[in-house]
Amino acid sequence: IPVLDYIQRIIKYTNLEPACLLILLIYVDRVCERNKLFTISSLTVHRFIIAAITVGCKSLCDVYFTNAHYAKVGGISTRELNSLEV
Repeated sequence: IPVLDYIQRIIKYTNLEPACLLILLIYVDRVCERNKLFTISSLTVHRFIIAAITVGCKSLCDVYFTNAHYAKVGGISTRELNSLEV
């Protein structure tokens, strides 16, 4: 699934606030800056996006969904999302 479609899916099923999309960009920048060996590829981008949005919503928003909901929307298992969140 193209990244734009993936993000649109997340927005549709989570009522994502625009600020959470901005924090996603900050997370991408910080992770890439701190870990020079980390690269976002077509194999990792979707997992990174759903994990960053989950963490961003939890830190920024007063009301957010459970990890099970974010995992379902993102197409990964809850267990994997929990691992990525850590």
